[in-house]
Amino acid sequence: MQRIEFFVELERAWDTLAYERYEPGSSKEENTAYSNYNRYRVTNKSVWELSPEQARIIDALAEVVGILRQRGQPVVMPEYLKNQPQWVLSPEYQARVAAARAKRGK
Repeated sequence: MQRIEFFVELERAWDTLAYERYEPGSSKEENTAYSNYNRYRVTNKSVWELSPEQARIIDALAEVVGILRQRGQPVVMPEYLKNQPQWVLSPEYQARVAAARAKRGK
């Protein structure tokens, strides 16, 4: 695996795992949702099969921020991210965005 591909896949897997912690409506959260949707739409893949090195990095990051996961396992895309356009229009997502804005005072 080339070095750039190693880190790009690592970042995308991490963003998928950490998605729930990103502020709803933020550019990071929106970009992560769109990236997942595109990956699924183009490749029909919803799982990041990580190399042992990538899995160790993801496991360490998850442990540091308190994301529970079974060590060494692939990162699986949540069902709702497979259809990002539908997800962002859903009442559940809109409520999350509204709550985040209210919390920020905007």
